[in-house]
Amino acid sequence: MLFYTHLTSKYYYEENMSKINHYLHDYRVKHDCAPTINDLSLATGIPEEEILECMEFANEAHYLI
Repeated sequence: MLFYTHLTSKYYYEENMSKINHYLHDYRVKHDCAPTINDLSLATGIPEEEILECMEFANEAHYLI
């Protein structure tokens, strides 16, 4: 059961990061600055806390954001 939970959370994390990265790419093409966490949350539908957790995990794992 623990293995299943890990896979689910990994899939959920990857899905969130995909949405975040897609929005960041589009935003950076149109603007010359980075969006706020609130902007990301409103655009992706992901709560701010989850965005921060995803970015923290990506930073610790040395993933490119």
